[in-house]
Amino acid sequence: QLAKDAATRALIIAAGALPPLMELLRAGTANNMAAYTIGELSKDVANRALFITAGALPPLVELLRAGSEVGKGNAAYAVAAIVRLAQDALTRAPVVAAGALP
Repeated sequence: QLAKDAATRALIIAAGALPPLMELLRAGTANNMAAYTIGELSKDVANRALFITAGALPPLVELLRAGSEVGKGNAAYAVAAIVRLAQDALTRAPVVAAGALP
């Protein structure tokens, strides 16, 4: 719930939340909540690029394919937030390569 407003999202990223979130997403233990949090943080355009660069899309797509119902919903939310970047030709390639878009 902390990532609901822009000022707090900026503070969360500035505090170094990206690496631990990526660890949680990849570990599978708390990937549902990591996916949701990535979705919230990706409401900010600058954060979307950070998550693409950090490699968030492949584990999110995997969660979409094989996660629990909650995990799939949270992953869909996060991928939808990040995919907004795919409107730009430069960022579309990593999104397509991860299998998030055809």
